Amino acid sequence: MKTLAAVAIAIAITVSSFGVASAEINLEQKPSMAGTFMDMALLRPIGLVTVFAGSALFIVTLPIAAFTDSIDSSKEALIDTPIDYTFKRKVGDLDG
Repeated sequence: MKTLAAVAIAIAITVSSFGVASAEINLEQKPSMAGTFMDMALLRPIGLVTVFAGSALFIVTLPIAAFTDSIDSSKEALIDTPIDYTFKRKVGDLDG
């Protein structure tokens, strides 16, 4: 049991040191292949669904937004931000 715990601790230290080492590498690198794949296969389609859902929600809540004089902020949050994330950021830029 002690051996298993020691091996688990050694693996955890080794894996965590990889994260620290990779954080010290130049941040202006090209996106990784995995990040690009995840972006195109998962995040962009989810972003597209979010654009449609946000647009529908904006239309439904438009009377309330007009009454409270918050049409611009509602449009920014529900339509503009998902459009920017889905269509305007670079492929593989997961922070964007």
